[in-house]
Amino acid sequence: MKIITLMIALVLSSSALAKDIALTVGEVDTTRHRATIKLFDSRQVPLGTVIRMHSKTGTCEVKITERVNNELIGQTDQNCDPTAIHSGMQLSFSNEPEDNWLPTARTEYTDESPSDWQAIIKDRLSIYLGYNLSNQLEGKVYADGSVKNLEGDSAFTLGVNGRVYDFNPMFSIGAGIGYETPRAFDRATFVSNGGERVYGFPAAKLSLWNLLAQLEARPLDKLVAFGGLNYSLPTLRDTPRRVTGDIGFHIGANYEVYPQIAVEGLIKITNMNLKNEIGETTDVSLAGLELRGRYSF
Repeated sequence: MKIITLMIALVLSSSALAKDIALTVGEVDTTRHRATIKLFDSRQVPLGTVIRMHSKTGTCEVKITERVNNELIGQTDQNCDPTAIHSGMQLSFSNEPEDNWLPTARTEYTDESPSDWQAIIKDRLSIYLGYNLSNQLEGKVYADGSVKNLEGDSAFTLGVNGRVYDFNPMFSIGAGIGYETPRAFDRATFVSNGGERVYGFPAAKLSLWNLLAQLEARPLDKLVAFGGLNYSLPTLRDTPRRVTGDIGFHIGANYEVYPQIAVEGLIKITNMNLKNEIGETTDVSLAGLELRGRYSF
């Protein structure tokens, strides 16, 4: 019966939907509010059709706007629940053609297949590679203020971020982890009554991991602004000094230049606690600009 129905549908005008049409959701781009849907013959679904998907937490509507071979390309609504649509979903629905059927009529169905959590998680992840220009460990390195800062290298950075929770299509909470390549500090600015002087310094090396949590906002379709807190996980080698982590903050934005590829800039302040040879502890920080390239899955 299904085969006969499908053959009839290929002959009939595309103003009527065939019964029991099997669909597979392809790529879902939440940043651009687009989705692709694969089926045997894209002519079975006229342009302008609005397909509504259901989940336990909400719905997502996809309005079909283009056909490319046997794929439909649609625009998701602004209030699309990300749990209602994800890549790899196997769907089917049955629709009885009506005499007064209109292209904007809604065909409703419910996804009864198990949720593909792997696809959902992947859709929320991005990775980045960048360069952090901060090259001074600033602060009173000794508690008496005798050393103002340590100067050395800047660092390459890499990491992964993910959207943890979406308040709505504009605001989300994100989290991530990043790594900065080791910095070697080779100069110290010494402060005395005679002013500031720069001395050579044994090459201490600082390796740094960062955990972050941030609020993300999308004021424009391709622009994301963000700001939040980070917590440093530092390691200082080749020196009797010891360093522990502290809470810092960052603010920045990224812009999508190609699908899935964005450029990003942020001001990041990484705070740490430094203990010197005689046990005195003081606050120090790395502060400056970081530039990144970002790839979203």
